[in-house]
Amino acid sequence: MKRQTEATTLQAWWFSVGNIANNLIFMLITMFMMFFFTNVMGLDPVVAGTLFMVARLVDAFTDPIMGMIIDRTNLKRFGKYRGFIHFGAPLLGVVVVALFTVPNFSAGGKVLYAYIVYILYSLCWTAAVQSEGTLNALLACRSFIPIAAYVITLIAMHFYPIDKQGEADLQVALDELKQKETEVGQAAE
Repeated sequence: MKRQTEATTLQAWWFSVGNIANNLIFMLITMFMMFFFTNVMGLDPVVAGTLFMVARLVDAFTDPIMGMIIDRTNLKRFGKYRGFIHFGAPLLGVVVVALFTVPNFSAGGKVLYAYIVYILYSLCWTAAVQSEGTLNALLACRSFIPIAAYVITLIAMHFYPIDKQGEADLQVALDELKQKETEVGQAAE
């Protein structure tokens, strides 16, 4: 029996569907994180902007290191890349939930929490998505597939516009959240 060495076009397309989910999470966080940190968590915009800069500086060092780790690792059961996807994706999901959680900390505690969780998100993203992107490129060797995933994601984001009603709904939700926080704080005292 002849061993298949290259993925078929259909297999490459199916594998690339995972890229759509990655891009949706990335776009959500890219578009909404600053708003969340400043308006929901209550961080100063300068602090939130500095957080994003520090996280990218950390990425400048950790991304190449993660690439070297991926290149030098070969898990017998999962192969070279799938293990990072298999173990990194659930961890990334947990960290994304933590990213959108507002802890009941002091202002300084919230800043520290935001730094830790956002940088941890960035590290988990690197581990899971860098290996997935590499595997995608190796399987497909067709540059149009990742581009198609980005285009589909951009189109999908336009079906969820935030208009005046969406802003009003968000403000109502934020007001309810602040009221619950106040009630919990009063009950604790």
